[in-house]
Amino acid sequence: MSDTEYSLKLTGNGVTLDRKISKELGERVAMLIISDGRTDVESDNETKSRKDATGGSSHGGAKPTIAGKTSLREFINSHNAKKIPQQIVAIGSYYQNKNGGETFTRVELEKGFKTGKVPPPGNLPRDISTAIGRGWIAEADEDDQYYVTSTGETALAGDFAKEVAKAGGGRRRKRRKMKAAAK
Repeated sequence: MSDTEYSLKLTGNGVTLDRKISKELGERVAMLIISDGRTDVESDNETKSRKDATGGSSHGGAKPTIAGKTSLREFINSHNAKKIPQQIVAIGSYYQNKNGGETFTRVELEKGFKTGKVPPPGNLPRDISTAIGRGWIAEADEDDQYYVTSTGETALAGDFAKEVAKAGGGRRRKRRKMKAAAK
């Protein structure tokens, strides 16, 4: 075992496991959990290690794969991306994975809404800003280029579960009591 050990505790369905495991195995288990058991996690780790070793940018987290012939619309639907900022993250991740790159462009976003038969946003810059404000995407070094952050990858992998729980409206104003009429 390596110097750093992880403690793995797993319980459920009549199974209880409590073990010390190596750092390497701990990271592999974490990647499997984050990626919902995807089998190509090892290749993502190798790619990440190569990028880190060469000084490339790595945004961490597991990126969803586009296995076989998954259409953009299927990808958006499979991640429960219903709101426009969520769709921006899904489209961005789709193009990053499809092109094997680390960024996507605003042109690809516009194309993605059209290709995925998703109603285009009325104000794309505002919705991009919203996605950036939530930490799901960030601006890359070049103009009109973005990348999906590790927070965005986590939200996408979790099918935006936290956002669904928060759904139900934006800011609400408090009702003011009417002052009693002066006599």
